[in-house]
Amino acid sequence: MKDFDKNLYLNFLKEARRQTFVLDRNNVKSAQIKGFVQNIYDDGQSRLILLRTGLENTFCMEIGYRGKLLVWNLSCHGHFTANVAIDYPRPEDRQRFMLGMMHFLQKSVGQPSSKIHIRGPERFVDQTTEYECLQNPGTFPIIGTEKIFYLQRQVYEANFCAQWFINS
Repeated sequence: MKDFDKNLYLNFLKEARRQTFVLDRNNVKSAQIKGFVQNIYDDGQSRLILLRTGLENTFCMEIGYRGKLLVWNLSCHGHFTANVAIDYPRPEDRQRFMLGMMHFLQKSVGQPSSKIHIRGPERFVDQTTEYECLQNPGTFPIIGTEKIFYLQRQVYEANFCAQWFINS
């Protein structure tokens, strides 16, 4: 694609992620892939499709287009640590805690970042909960890890991998 600007597309991704993941808008159950929730954000020139599933073990995938051309992909696999099962032995308490942490993850990913981070900022703290995102943007594909700490104990970890499908 001629004149494709990755930085401009990264700005689109930030807004698309805010709309689909952080604010959970344009949310539909995917008819094509059972068990997944699908969110779509389209600004008329670019489109992001977000597929996600799971709670104790999570998976999400972003598929980005410019026009009809596939330009971006991110996949993220996460899980809650054994600390959660120990601290919350009752399933209903564990589920409530995990839902709260997923809400915190959404809030964290939506925070501004001083560097170009593919997921969330390097660090975000809100009272007793902390988000950390480490990535190596110098590699291709872009690989990283995000973690959530509650009361200074790690409770969630996810690994992500993102790549461009276009050169500029």
